[in-house]
Amino acid sequence: MLMPMIRNTARLALAGAVAAMATSFPAWSQESNQQRGEIQTGVNADQATLTNLMRDPDAKWFQENIGKAKGVLLAGEVLKKTRVLKSGAGGRAGLLVKGADGKWHGPVFYSVTMADTAFKEGVTVSEVAALVMTDKGMSALLAGGTKLGGDVSYAAGPVGAGAPASVTADIVGYTRVKGVYGGLNLDGAETKVYADWNAAYYNSQTVQPKDIVAGKASNRDAVSLLNAVSKAAGGK
Repeated sequence: MLMPMIRNTARLALAGAVAAMATSFPAWSQESNQQRGEIQTGVNADQATLTNLMRDPDAKWFQENIGKAKGVLLAGEVLKKTRVLKSGAGGRAGLLVKGADGKWHGPVFYSVTMADTAFKEGVTVSEVAALVMTDKGMSALLAGGTKLGGDVSYAAGPVGAGAPASVTADIVGYTRVKGVYGGLNLDGAETKVYADWNAAYYNSQTVQPKDIVAGKASNRDAVSLLNAVSKAAGGK
């Protein structure tokens, strides 16, 4: 009698644990799976933006300095006011960081907001790539976000063959509209850690930017992007 009772007790305990897990996690898992698909679409767009810049003969400064950067902030699509964005303009961006181990980690996701007037006349969508060149710029981003040109210095990246060899700024940004540079002024843009996307992408409601850039949180779906930025920066 004793053994059957023990087995029954064990089965009941296991069933209770499974039921508790089912009650606690299905909504989170189902929602995060759907959201991760949306996020991955953005990650793929960010990689396309990086590829575009690395192939563009007018982006020599970006290509020659990405290896010196502490991080790269990519936004495959930043939108002016639309039916979805009721006011202002903005989008989502991913930050890739070169860690102390020499490897690239991320992305850490951010929201990017700015005024409608940041867009030139007739422009409604732009892609963005920015190099984080200083510890100050990186610290500000990882602390939660920053205002470009306010909390940290910002400069538009040089374009073309006659571009200056040196640029002094915490963050240097490039914006492109259908392959043409300009059309969006990032000076004054505000970035803020987008905790909801980070939580969904890394399947953790407590993940922090510092965990991601230290390699303590990762997503295998980001490998292609990380490999691309590593190659662009002169890594293997």
